Amino acid sequence: MPKTVGKSPEASPASKAKPIRKRAKAASLGIAYPNACGIDIGATSHFVAVPADRDAEPVQEFPAFTTDLERLVQWLGELGL
Repeated sequence: MPKTVGKSPEASPASKAKPIRKRAKAASLGIAYPNACGIDIGATSHFVAVPADRDAEPVQEFPAFTTDLERLVQWLGELGL
């Protein structure tokens, strides 16, 4: 008698699929802090994202050296952030 490898059809993921539920529509979120930015801090550089209407290039990278971080602070100050 040959050996059966794998699972039986009854145990397959497709046969035990859960019924699909409809998702409720997400409520629209308002802007809580319009003068905020996001900063991804890395060991060698930081990526900064500001609101798109504040600058032609709203996402910028700044190396993690003092002069570059001072430039980051100056840029955010110019944007009123």
